[in-house]
Amino acid sequence: MKRMNFERQYCKAIENILENGTRTENRTGVDTISYPGMFIKFDDVINDFPNIKGKHVAQRLGFVEMCWFLSGRNDIKFLKDRRLNYWDDWVLEDGTIGKSYGYQFRNFGGVDQVQNLLEDLLMNTMSRRHIVNIWNPADLKEMALPPCVLYYQLNVLPIEGKDKDKEYYEVDVTTFARSQDMFLGVPYDFMLAGWFNILICNFMNRWTRNYKQKVFIPKGISYFGSNNHIYVNHLDAIEQYLKNVKENNNGVIDGKTKLHINLDKDIKFDTIDEYLKYIDTRYKEIFKFEKEKQESYYGKIQAEVAV
Repeated sequence: MKRMNFERQYCKAIENILENGTRTENRTGVDTISYPGMFIKFDDVINDFPNIKGKHVAQRLGFVEMCWFLSGRNDIKFLKDRRLNYWDDWVLEDGTIGKSYGYQFRNFGGVDQVQNLLEDLLMNTMSRRHIVNIWNPADLKEMALPPCVLYYQLNVLPIEGKDKDKEYYEVDVTTFARSQDMFLGVPYDFMLAGWFNILICNFMNRWTRNYKQKVFIPKGISYFGSNNHIYVNHLDAIEQYLKNVKENNNGVIDGKTKLHINLDKDIKFDTIDEYLKYIDTRYKEIFKFEKEKQESYYGKIQAEVAV
């Protein structure tokens, strides 16, 4: 049975919240309509990159944010220098967001989770323990905002490849979010999961330590949400978004965004940090998006962030 595309799954989740959710108070002072539990499946992050089309989202910003996480940084300057501003409301006096997200990626109680992940992908490729955990109770009080997405897990399966001298693997990412701002945050969380899969696989294929020439192919996403909510001051924006999807100008909602990665396979990197530094300044050169029905993409829909 053919699966509904991810944007239509996302819209169904929004409609379910509006129909069956409960209005609740929360720490921000702006009420939400909340409904627990959501699952969305993405089939192929390369041939259908997970950016929604019923409103404008910027793939580049998701790339910048995931590079920020993977590098272990938590400073706002990194983001500001790359024209990403939506973290500004959570900056602390020291110019960081505290021990959240990137800090936990690379220093979870002294453990570099990203390096451990890379080592395990290479040496224990089909392990069921390829996890980056971001929820660290010991550091919660030192975070400007506790992480909404709690972890990423890579599931690796062997597949047949053209070259018999190489080992080929398909990689899916499972991610779980404890708290979901359905209109503003979730579309970027989709992209972050996609970029996580793409960047990890892309590095592994170019890591100098990958002496067995294992080939990692990013594939799908299994996305779970726990507390899924719509802020009441987003209702007009949500209405416009759902109207755009229903209109489906020129079939754009069912179109796909294909990603081409233009990075020579002979270019190798000794470390993930070396790789991240290299791609950071060459984003437009390396990552090219081919968008079906691009002329019909919908524009921005403004909504206020609840802090």
